[in-house]
Amino acid sequence: MKKLCRLVSAWMCLLLICLSVGTAAAGDQEPLICAGGSFMYFRDDQGVWYCCGDNQFGQLGRGNKTTKKEVFVFASKNQDLDLAEIKNVYCGCDYSYFLMNDGRIFAVGNLSAGRLMNQGGMYLSHTLVKLEDHTIVTMATGYGQTLALNEAGELYAWGRNHAGQVGNGKRQYPTSVVKLDLPKITSIACGGFHSAAIDENGDLWLWGDNSYHQISADNDKYYLTPVKMDLGDIKAAMVELGGHFTAVVDQNGDLYMWGRNDACQCSITSGKKKFVTERVKVDLPLPVKSIACYGSHTWCLLEDGSVWSWGCDGYGELGYGFRTPADTGLPLSLGDLTFKGAQHDGPYCSRILDSGAVKITTGDLFGVILLEDGTLLTAGMNKFGQLGRTAPYNGDASLGTVDVCMIHK
Repeated sequence: MKKLCRLVSAWMCLLLICLSVGTAAAGDQEPLICAGGSFMYFRDDQGVWYCCGDNQFGQLGRGNKTTKKEVFVFASKNQDLDLAEIKNVYCGCDYSYFLMNDGRIFAVGNLSAGRLMNQGGMYLSHTLVKLEDHTIVTMATGYGQTLALNEAGELYAWGRNHAGQVGNGKRQYPTSVVKLDLPKITSIACGGFHSAAIDENGDLWLWGDNSYHQISADNDKYYLTPVKMDLGDIKAAMVELGGHFTAVVDQNGDLYMWGRNDACQCSITSGKKKFVTERVKVDLPLPVKSIACYGSHTWCLLEDGSVWSWGCDGYGELGYGFRTPADTGLPLSLGDLTFKGAQHDGPYCSRILDSGAVKITTGDLFGVILLEDGTLLTAGMNKFGQLGRTAPYNGDASLGTVDVCMIHK
C-alpha cells in the first residue's frame, strides 16, 4: 500500500508538472503573475490558475481565512467567475481584484477603509463589484487604495484615503467611487500612500502622501488632488510606485526615480540620503521593458530579458543570493559585476538574471520572475509561503523555482 501511495504521489507530481507554469507544451493562454502584500496569483499557458501565501483576510479567494505554506490550484467559489475569461489580476496589500475580458471586476479580501467599496469585514470568495456601466481596461492597487481606468481613458478611485491617495480633495475614504478630473489617461499606478497616472500627452500626475518628497520637492505633506509634474522634456511612458518613492520610465526606456532613499530605494548610495528631491536617472545598460516596485525595493526588466534590482534587502528580496547587511551598504560583487559602496557617490543597481525573463512582479519583501519557458523564479521573505516553494521562514536571497510538487487543490 505504501508503495502504491508513493507511485500515485509521483504520478500526480508528474501530472502537475505538465500543467505547471514550467510546461514545455505551449498553450494558448498568456501566462500571468501578480504579487500582493505577502501573496501571489499566477496563471500558466494552459489557463490553470494558482495562488499561494498569506490568506488571513481571504485574499486568495479560497472561501476561508486559512494560510498554509502550499501552492493551491485556484478554483473560484463564485460560479459566475469564469476563470477562462480573466484578463488580469491585481493584488493589493491584503485584497485582490480579477478583471474580466468584458470589463467586469471581481473583488476578494479585506473590506476595511473602503478597500473593496464596503464598510468592513471581508470577502472570502470573489464577488462582483458593480462600477456603473463602465468597461474597465486596467487597474492598480496599493496599500488600500484602488484605481480603475475605463476604455475612454477616464480614471476612477476608491479605498483608503488618509493621505489623499484617492485624489478627491479629502482625507477620508469615500463611500462610493470617485471620478478624477484628469485628461485622458493611459497608464496608472498605486504606491503605499500615493497614486499616479500618465495622460495621453505623456504628462505625469501624482497625488497623496509627500512625506519623503515622493511627489515633489515642496514641503507640502499631502496632495489631496492630482498635480501635474514638471518633468521638463521628459515624456512619461510607464510609472510605478513603491512605499514612499516614485519610478518613471520615459518614451526612450530611461528610468528616473525620486522620493525615499534611506535604503537606496532610488538607487543612490551617496551619503545614505533619507530622500531624493530631484529625479535621478538610474544607470542601466539598456532600455527598460517593465518595472516593479513595492515597499522599499525595485525589480527592473530590460529589453534583453535581464533583471536588475536595488533597494532594501533585509529578507533577500533583491535576489542577490546573499543578504545585504543593513548597516554596511556596499561594496559588493557578484560575478563580473562590482557595485559601489555607500561611501561612494552615484547610483547602484545589480543584475540578478542575465536573460530569459518576460515578466516581473514584486510583493512585500519578495519578488517573482516569469521566464520564457514558463518557469517561475522567486526570492525574498517566505513567512506565509508566498515564494511558492520550500524556503526558510525568514526568506531566501537566492532565486529559486516555484515547487510544482507542492501544488494542492
